[in-house]
Amino acid sequence: MKKLKIVFIFLISVFTFTLTNNVFAEETYDPETRIRALNTIGTSIADDDPDHNLRFIGANPNNYVSFNGQIWRIIGVFDGRLKIIEDPIGNYSWDTSGVDVNDGYGVNQWGASGTYTGADLMKLLNPGYESNKDLKCNATYSGTTCGSNADSDYTTGLVNNSLYWNASSGYCYNYANYKTASCNFTTSGLKSDAARNMIDNATWYLGSVNASQNIWAANTFTASFAYNFERGNLNGKQCSIGTSCTDTVDRTTTWQGKVGLLYPSDYIYATGGGSTYNRNTCLTVHAGYVSDNSVSNWNNTYTDCKNNDWLLNTSMWTWSLSPRALSFNSSNHVFHVYSTGSVTDDIAMYAGSVRPVVFLKSSVQFTGEGNGTQSKPFELKDVSKEETNTSESTGTISNEKQVVKTGNTGISQSSLLIIIGSIMVGAGSILIIRKRKSN
Repeated sequence: MKKLKIVFIFLISVFTFTLTNNVFAEETYDPETRIRALNTIGTSIADDDPDHNLRFIGANPNNYVSFNGQIWRIIGVFDGRLKIIEDPIGNYSWDTSGVDVNDGYGVNQWGASGTYTGADLMKLLNPGYESNKDLKCNATYSGTTCGSNADSDYTTGLVNNSLYWNASSGYCYNYANYKTASCNFTTSGLKSDAARNMIDNATWYLGSVNASQNIWAANTFTASFAYNFERGNLNGKQCSIGTSCTDTVDRTTTWQGKVGLLYPSDYIYATGGGSTYNRNTCLTVHAGYVSDNSVSNWNNTYTDCKNNDWLLNTSMWTWSLSPRALSFNSSNHVFHVYSTGSVTDDIAMYAGSVRPVVFLKSSVQFTGEGNGTQSKPFELKDVSKEETNTSESTGTISNEKQVVKTGNTGISQSSLLIIIGSIMVGAGSILIIRKRKSN
């Protein structure tokens, strides 16, 4: 076993003793293993989606986690990585545009594609857009739109410029035709490099439904239906005519990035079901929108499903990441979770509730005694940073006869030593060192 030498230096005397090299290591736990140990399958967790990802389910599971100096919640564990979601950070447009593009109602493509730099909300949440300048509705217009497409209606300036990623403030889009409002993420944004460095650069799915299918028919919009179309090869633009189908952006079905939004399937799979309609029923019945009560869905019949789903925000509808393809006159619709409990869609320019979602790196583990409750949330540690956090440096110690007392230490007076770090204790200092063989 490798040994560490600790030199304890007081103002007057010096002595040495030996500790094993893991004495200061903080215990960590594999997230999925710990979650399974603390929860019961079918009650507060489940792994029944097509890829058997582990998810938290129910009205209020113990999935609280301390991250970014805040309390977030864990959606689940996917490919060995924690997927977590923040509380709503405000209401913003998914995307907007000028009246000459899709009637000013935005484009339902999340990531960059060709010369298109990506959806406005994507640029607000992610890094790399700090210098993003775009058109803004002239401040002299107090209505919902700028009224026309005249140059005098707009100014150019910084907007949606990675404000959330950098925990800063500025201007954000919140309606059609580049209408903006002031926004401030100094509290809700990502405030530290430690938090930002834990976030993985993940692959996100941007698939959509078949535009010719009636997705609001009975028992159509189910959990597996949503999960599969999200990961499919159909995209958000399947129209060919109409004033809301004029954009020329090539659609993609995946995106590589840091901060996204929840999928419709995340919401559906988060239900725990209830006493009347259990979880298995909830996953196989219609969770989508209906215009009347002629079709049973989560909102009007299977209310056990929405009432026992921790991802439902009853205060405001919540944007999802998934575009909604239509076969007629529109390439600007996006799915969202309505506050009454069903999944539906709307125009990208509307200001909906935004809940950032991130995948943490697989090296991020649980540490400490957190159990996932709100009062004792899980704590995180990136184990890949353990070595670099010791501020390791290499050098020789001169005049060792005056610094290190000889004895059974295993260190000769001409040894080359690596100084790992130091700990201050009262008037003394502990130097953690290890011996390197001399040349």
